[in-house]
Amino acid sequence: MKYLESDLEYDYYTSYFQGIEVRWTRDRKTQQFYINSDDGARLLGFESMADLLSKEPKLIDSFLDGINNGEVKQYKNGN
Repeated sequence: MKYLESDLEYDYYTSYFQGIEVRWTRDRKTQQFYINSDDGARLLGFESMADLLSKEPKLIDSFLDGINNGEVKQYKNGN
């Protein structure tokens, strides 16, 4: 995993798995790592998170539940 940059809240990293770039965000306060959703979807064989959700509609409810209960974080910078 290669460190890229930081801001006041997060550290940003990149790594590669089987030739696919995977971007990571680490919360500086909690030390928790988050994977970029589009990169995670590509690791599973989809073009993007939107593609994954369009082909697996039941995941939309799970994803929205995660946002509503705070288990899924949204980032302003697209990470």
